[in-house]
Amino acid sequence: MKKKLITRKRLDDPSSNHPVGWDRVDLMTDAEVHRSAVADPDAQPEDDEFFETGVVMTPEAFQEFVAGKRKRLGRKIEPSGVKP
Repeated sequence: MKKKLITRKRLDDPSSNHPVGWDRVDLMTDAEVHRSAVADPDAQPEDDEFFETGVVMTPEAFQEFVAGKRKRLGRKIEPSGVKP
């Protein structure tokens, strides 16, 4: 079986940015942009239900949530920055 290679890039590395092609996007109508988004399974627009049922968490609250889940699952290693 052939191993898949993992490529890691830093977000602040300009060479890792993918060009968007804003000139092409600027020429599209709103309807065309929407159709393009709906056709892309990785870029689905959110519906009203998403915003009505979603929970807003601060980074600290999220870390506490994850730490609690890890503790209940019996994980011994905590992610960096999370105090047990």
